[in-house]
Amino acid sequence: MKNHSLIYSPVGGAGEIGMNMYAYGFKSQNKVTYILVDAGVSFPKMDLEPGVDLIFPNPKIILNNLSVLEGIFITHAHEDHLGAIGFVASKIDCKIYCRKFTSEIVKDKLNKVNVSSKRVVTVKEWPFEVKLKNASVSFFPTTHSVPEASFLIIKSEFGVALHTGDFKIDKSPILEKPIDYKKLGNALGGRPSLCVVDSTNMLNKNEGKSESLLEESIYKVINESKGRIVFTSFASNIGRLKIIADAGKKSGRSIAVFGRAMNNMLSKAIETGILTDFPNLIDPRKAHLIPRENLLVIATGSQGETRAASAQLSRGKYMGLEIQNGDTFVFSSKTIPGNEIAVNRVINNLSEKGVAVIYSDDREFHVSGHTNIPEMMDFYKKIKPKLVVPMHGEIRHLIGHKKILDEKKIRAEIVRNGEIVEIDKDLNIRNDSSNRPEKLFVDGRIIAKSDNFAFRERIRMSSEGLVVILISNRKAKKNLHIQFTSFGLPRFEDYSDELKSNAEVYLNKIANKKEMNKLDEFERFIKEDIYSICGKKPIITIAETESKTYFA
Repeated sequence: MKNHSLIYSPVGGAGEIGMNMYAYGFKSQNKVTYILVDAGVSFPKMDLEPGVDLIFPNPKIILNNLSVLEGIFITHAHEDHLGAIGFVASKIDCKIYCRKFTSEIVKDKLNKVNVSSKRVVTVKEWPFEVKLKNASVSFFPTTHSVPEASFLIIKSEFGVALHTGDFKIDKSPILEKPIDYKKLGNALGGRPSLCVVDSTNMLNKNEGKSESLLEESIYKVINESKGRIVFTSFASNIGRLKIIADAGKKSGRSIAVFGRAMNNMLSKAIETGILTDFPNLIDPRKAHLIPRENLLVIATGSQGETRAASAQLSRGKYMGLEIQNGDTFVFSSKTIPGNEIAVNRVINNLSEKGVAVIYSDDREFHVSGHTNIPEMMDFYKKIKPKLVVPMHGEIRHLIGHKKILDEKKIRAEIVRNGEIVEIDKDLNIRNDSSNRPEKLFVDGRIIAKSDNFAFRERIRMSSEGLVVILISNRKAKKNLHIQFTSFGLPRFEDYSDELKSNAEVYLNKIANKKEMNKLDEFERFIKEDIYSICGKKPIITIAETESKTYFA
């Protein structure tokens, strides 16, 4: 490698949708300084991670190089890009750079874990630059489904790297301006040496659609609805919320927003000047007093979250409001893979109430915040990158992205989670090292590794059940007795007497035999006996009424 090179490592986000975290290193004369881009989370699947609150990647490469970490840069205010910032910042003491709206969300995250929000540096868009020891970073505005999404333009002796974050080519966005390619060209100063690019929609050959194209269909469904109408969408999609609210105002309806996250996002957007003309809202606690035909509700819970407003409305009441036969419920969102069961549960509950449910597949009430293939190819024509590294996608998205670029004779390389590559000024790539990507689980107030035995036990308990065995009458050399308690085993009382009898016979048989004085021998017998009777292998917990045991 030459004297100046760039080190790139996706900590998370390259092989999955979610948990975005990317490390950039700037190597000069064999000395390296680092930055971290984004600190995102993903959400657990109950069948695989029961009881887990959040999941985020282990930033080992950064933790091992704390002395040379110059900052964390957050591209935009989505949970899969900043949801872990509180946990990461509690271990890493450095400045956090982001634009105004994003900075307010980051500060909230830090306050929740008692990390000083003074570490957050609010920066302006390009041409402002964050000056680092061996590099500079600029935020260049782009369009997405949340305000102030940004490209990162990273300049060093290596050359210019463009990290896109999430983006779409929206020619008529609601709140912001379209991408200014002339200005972007000036910011890049020519062809970028490296582009690390969003791959979310790189299997979609259809042309993407602008957010503004939803205005007509949203107004029409609100205006034609006879009863109450409820829209659910992503809380962070401020442009979408404005379209819905404006349509409600135009239709002469009172507007209520249900859900803490959505109200918080709207407040931040107003405080930072992003929203200047959002329609007046009524107190959500008084929404039930509004005549049905005069009410529009915008609610959280587009992904079927159990405690969110949408799910609560589907089951019964929220803030005193109950939707019923003749009302309309619109999903202005896309169901994220993995959330289908939860969303369908909400839909079925609403349908049973006689509510007309409209999904995004029925009519056009949602557009993606990510760039499809046709717009992406136009993007590449304009910026002419020398080397592209796909990110933000499952492996199939990354491979699909590279395949398209190969066909267009644009050089592309796939770098997966955990890989560390070094790229010199001539764009020679060397795999510097590779680490097994590791996930961290947020479980209440505890952070644990994904291979922690406790999580495997939870999965076993959820499928096999739990049996607690209490051995009593310890002091007796004979006739030891047992009590059984089961959790998650149906009709246990039908065979518990048989289990108890068998266990006591075996226990008293081996209690004083030196060659069989281990507790695991008894546990193995119990497991086999339960399996022979009911076909399950539950977790077995054995305890005695007193501390001393025969099974030492």
